[in-house]
Amino acid sequence: MRKRTGHIYKRGGVYWLQYRIKGKKYYENLGTGNMRDAEAAAEKIMAPLTAAEGAETLRAIQSRAEAAADTAVKLYDEAHPPLTLAAAWPAYLESERRPRRAGSRTLADYEGNLTMFTNWMKTRNPEAVFLRDITPEDAAAFVRHHEKQGLSGNRINKLIGFLSTFFKALEKPGRLAVNPFGEIARREHVTYTKRAFTIEELKRIIETAKGEMKTLFMLGTFTGLRLGDAATLRWDETDLAREIITRIPRKTARKRVPVILGIPAYLGEHLAALQRRGRTVQPNPRGTSFPQT
Repeated sequence: MRKRTGHIYKRGGVYWLQYRIKGKKYYENLGTGNMRDAEAAAEKIMAPLTAAEGAETLRAIQSRAEAAADTAVKLYDEAHPPLTLAAAWPAYLESERRPRRAGSRTLADYEGNLTMFTNWMKTRNPEAVFLRDITPEDAAAFVRHHEKQGLSGNRINKLIGFLSTFFKALEKPGRLAVNPFGEIARREHVTYTKRAFTIEELKRIIETAKGEMKTLFMLGTFTGLRLGDAATLRWDETDLAREIITRIPRKTARKRVPVILGIPAYLGEHLAALQRRGRTVQPNPRGTSFPQT
């Protein structure tokens, strides 16, 4: 009787079992002259050997399957490369997973944050070409580096918040196994409160200011316009005869809803006395003297 790697034979009135393990022959006396009892005894001997052989076969199959899977992943990556760090910003802008509430200025800040991180990674690990090459260890080292550089807790928290959102939005195209900034803890920071100027302080500021700065301070004080709106106010948005300003604030420009502001007599007299040297009340609305908001 054959049992995969062994067989039963009779010698001297007693059944024996012969089997092979890795090409080597083994013999065992089954201690009986009864065929049925001999088969049962041989089954007990062969069972663990057969199981071991099956496990070895299974391991070989599993090893071949893993090798095939690795090859498939490699071939897929070659045909469809994962997202690179260099191409990540345009992909983020197009991603449906990114928050849509950010305006153009906020997006510019975000791009600056990403550039800061990208330049730092070039120094830390130039071989980290793909987004999925970034590790949580890289993220932690980036934060610690900028803490040592003296960045405030508030600034670092903004970096962590954006980069965590950034990697989350690009999880699929980047084929990320983990968000490297997902588990980075926020830092403590001191919040400084602001107080409004008193009437006397505002009066002194306006009286001592000269030229364009005086006009800028007066517009902000008497109309409540933000700095960017005051610096870029156009003459066609002012009506000195009716004593009103009609302006679409830059902060809510997408809504296209104008606000109407009154012009106090003191401000009206000042504006009327100004020489008109262009479309805007301020001759140099985009100069370095007037940061935009």
